[in-house]
Amino acid sequence: MASFCVRPNGILQYDLCLYGRRFRESSGLQDTPDNRRRIRRDLRRINAEIEMGTFDYAAWDGAMKPPGMDSRRPPHRGGWWRRRSF
Repeated sequence: MASFCVRPNGILQYDLCLYGRRFRESSGLQDTPDNRRRIRRDLRRINAEIEMGTFDYAAWDGAMKPPGMDSRRPPHRGGWWRRRSF
């Protein structure tokens, strides 16, 4: 399941629960009506893919960031979902 929340600094954040774990991804977008619309549109797609079993976190990771924002993950977090069996 995926949803969003607004951080105290006014940035919209994706909130995902996958594989029994919780993930929070910053969108880098300010809390505005247009950006909330964009996040909701993305969340409809993410939730649909999760329900169908086709959601690929690695593919979405960079797509969740606006252009120009670094989407690289720290080495200790990268790729764990590929190594584990669920």
